[in-house]
Parts: sequence; C-alpha cells; structure tokens
Amino acid sequence: MNNVVRRTMLLVTFIFVGSLAIPAAAQTTATRRPLRIYVFTQVAEPGEPIPPDQKARQDAVADLKASLVAHRKVLAKAISTEQADLSLEVVKRELRDTEDVVTISPKFGGDSLSPAPSATPTRKAFVSVRLKVVGRDTTANIEGAGPGWTYAADDVWKSVERWVNTNQSRLEQQGPQK
Repeated sequence: MNNVVRRTMLLVTFIFVGSLAIPAAAQTTATRRPLRIYVFTQVAEPGEPIPPDQKARQDAVADLKASLVAHRKVLAKAISTEQADLSLEVVKRELRDTEDVVTISPKFGGDSLSPAPSATPTRKAFVSVRLKVVGRDTTANIEGAGPGWTYAADDVWKSVERWVNTNQSRLEQQGPQK
C-alpha cells in the first residue's frame, strides 16, 4: 500500500512540475508580438519613364504579400513604413538558368560503376530583397530562389524569419526608433 502511495505522489509531482514548465515556455513565444513588416518596391514618379523591371518587381511584392500569411507567428503585414518595425524592399525579380547536378546511382544488385554526374540546365525564379529595421541603419540583403515565383517568395520569408529569430534579442533591446 505504501508503495502505491509513493508512486501516485511521484506521478502527481511530475505532472505538476511539467505543467509549470509548459506555460513558462509558451509565455515567451506567446507574449512576443509579430514584427510588423512593410513590403514595397521603388516605382517611377509620374511623368518619368517606367523601368522595364518595375512590373516584375511589383508582381514580386504581390507574391510576397500573399505568402506572408504562412509566417504570421513571426511577421505581420504593415500598411505603411510609419506602422512598421521592418521594411522589405524588392530590388530584383528574375529567372536565371542554373545547372543542377544529377547523379545516377546503380540499381540494387547492379554493377558498382555508375555514370558520371551530369549537369542539367534548369530555370529558377529569384527574388532579391533588402530588409531594413525601420529607424535604424541595420539592413540585410536576402535572396530567395525556387522553381517558381511562389516558392521564391516563400524562400525569402524563411530567410527573413531566420534573420529575425537570430537578431530578436538585439531588436527587442534596441527597439526601432520612430
């Protein structure tokens, strides 16, 4: 009987201690509000000639805004620079020919010789952006790539998220000066 009571009390203790640790960990991520980010690109002034890549950059802004929803735990869309903690300027959007290396390995039970790796030309979508902490001189140049524009935009957000997580303590200490 005494052994059953000890086991029950030990189990209750583990559950109690575990329940204290979970809210503490959840509180640090839950209380951190998503950083507001303003996504834009430079456009020609009225009356000035329109740069040939302006439409492509504006399309990249639309792609980035659409895919921002998947990263809402860390980032939130801002309507203007005045409301933002960070700004993300689309600098370039382009398709590039890349060469992906494809290696062919022998099948199970086949010979140990395999053909040499071959390079296959592939077109990839690239989006180049400049991330800036509003009110500070801190900037980062980021490039996203993928088989299409949506993938490239999502790759940009993953890189921005990594940058924010790496620099979070410094961002909280300094805070944007507005």
